[in-house]
Amino acid sequence: MAIDTFTVSFPFKSASSKNGKTPYIKANKEKDDILSKDFDRSFSLPFNKLNNVDKARYALRIYRDKTIQIRCSAASILQGHNFSGSNDAATIIPKVVLAIIKSHGLILDPETMLQIATGNMEIRELHIAGYLPLPDTVTHHQLYQRVSDAMRHSHHVDQYLQNKHPTIYIGQRQTFILVLYDKGCDVPKIHHKRWIFEPRTKDWPEYKKQCADFLDRHARIEARYYLKQFQREKILTVADLSKERVKELFFKAIKNNLPPTLTFEISNTTHLLNQIPIPSKRIATQLYLAGHDLANSFDLDNRNHQNQFNSLRKDLLQYGIDISTPAPAVTGKNVVVDFSKAEIRSHKVFRRLTEFRAAQRERADE
Repeated sequence: MAIDTFTVSFPFKSASSKNGKTPYIKANKEKDDILSKDFDRSFSLPFNKLNNVDKARYALRIYRDKTIQIRCSAASILQGHNFSGSNDAATIIPKVVLAIIKSHGLILDPETMLQIATGNMEIRELHIAGYLPLPDTVTHHQLYQRVSDAMRHSHHVDQYLQNKHPTIYIGQRQTFILVLYDKGCDVPKIHHKRWIFEPRTKDWPEYKKQCADFLDRHARIEARYYLKQFQREKILTVADLSKERVKELFFKAIKNNLPPTLTFEISNTTHLLNQIPIPSKRIATQLYLAGHDLANSFDLDNRNHQNQFNSLRKDLLQYGIDISTPAPAVTGKNVVVDFSKAEIRSHKVFRRLTEFRAAQRERADE
């Protein structure tokens, strides 16, 4: 389980920069507030001002009523990635907020600094992330489709393609949203040169594969709480978000918004088809398993057609399919997905990445 994105707000008595100038940069008359950068967008600062790794994206706003609001991804700033992390929000969030304040050179009064360090900040938004292990025969798309079908009449459910992969949204924005999506599609493909896991050692490609396999076999669940829901839960400040409380919120969100289990009727060919990456070969396999004689689709007296048939047969043999023989009988079985068994611990498959980022920071500090 990981604390991903959060938004906090707190008042301050005084603020100035190291050079003595006001931190206020741009006024927005319509919103009646003063901002440290553009109002409508997050902005980037060199990540080495925080931990000497890459770049971090976050938004810092300073309002006219002397209130500071910060929104960012805690896991990304602390680890350099947000695949997994800690659920100790009461410790993590103050640490990140102090790092951002320091990176801007803002000088706050001691009382405000103590307020931040003790977590006495209003919590306005919190994304708690975990992973749901999928049975081998169930794909991400099948899961999201079944969830959407099962809950369409009882919940506000949105399902659409985001970054070319399906995402399920359950709930109402600015109150509470439960999100299911494929985290593996959230980053570039494993063969891409600019993937987050750049090769550093000979075994790095194998490590990349392990991470990709984990993301492929787990659906990411994010419980996104907003201010109105925190008020209902009687959570007023960051200090109220202990490990136990965050864990309770995460599983309460699953229990109240998802069915306990979902049953899938899966044929014994589903997993096989998922392994075939090329659409034309996958379609040919589906026809073969449906009882079609593919040899009749080729004029085997024609040498070119015969070569095409032999090439297709050779390619499919590596998946245990011989299209020159009668198709085996297709059977089915029920597979159950249990939503109560979400993964809540930091995953060892990502520890090496975290250690690598930490080593980068140490080298940069030397």
